Amino acid sequence: MFLWRWLDHPNILPFYGIYRDPIRNQILLIAPWMENGDIIEYLKHNQTSNRCQLVTDVAQGLNYLHKNGIVHRDLKGKNILVDEKGHAVIADFGASFALNDAPFLSSALCGGTIRWQAPELFDSERSAELHNSERSAELHNSERVCVAHDFKAIDVYAFGLVCFEIYTGQIPFACFKNDLTVEMKIVEGKRPPRPIKTSDSWTKWGLTEDKWSLMEACWRSRPAERPTIQEIIDRL
Repeated sequence: MFLWRWLDHPNILPFYGIYRDPIRNQILLIAPWMENGDIIEYLKHNQTSNRCQLVTDVAQGLNYLHKNGIVHRDLKGKNILVDEKGHAVIADFGASFALNDAPFLSSALCGGTIRWQAPELFDSERSAELHNSERSAELHNSERVCVAHDFKAIDVYAFGLVCFEIYTGQIPFACFKNDLTVEMKIVEGKRPPRPIKTSDSWTKWGLTEDKWSLMEACWRSRPAERPTIQEIIDRL
């Protein structure tokens, strides 16, 4: 909340204030009502929307965060809303932090959602151990610990997967229901499959070879080889 309250950009969900619910004894965060919902639900009902513009909206919002030394850490379609004018706005800053605070996060629990997480966030030996165990994915999530990372590059990796969602209408690795299986695939270097050329992604929704190439650049295993969000905007 501390970070969110100071953010001011057309592609960032505004923060209005807080409200204490006297009945439930809860503190609620107040933001504008987004009738269109998240970007994935919006595109299900508005398939002719300009998806290229929505991708640019998300990129502009993320660029604003990065320029101000803030990383999101949980970028995914469900955390991107669509306003009344049809523009995408980034929401849910519960896992976000200022990069100046990064030295103090070496033992903090890592934010993010497995299907959108970059490979460097996974330890391959730990992944194999958990893959062969009977422990639940929920417990696995609760135990993930952060170490020093290039968090901007991690955001860029997730941005590439958001682009995949926008242009295909599918979550990453939709064919796998188990998150631990998804993690193993990511550690092995697997990435979401390229849509067939006759699919709506290419014929109706604006996917091009250059855009697919840009997504693949965001998914590179080495963080230093991924483009910055400003470089992405320059290509868009």
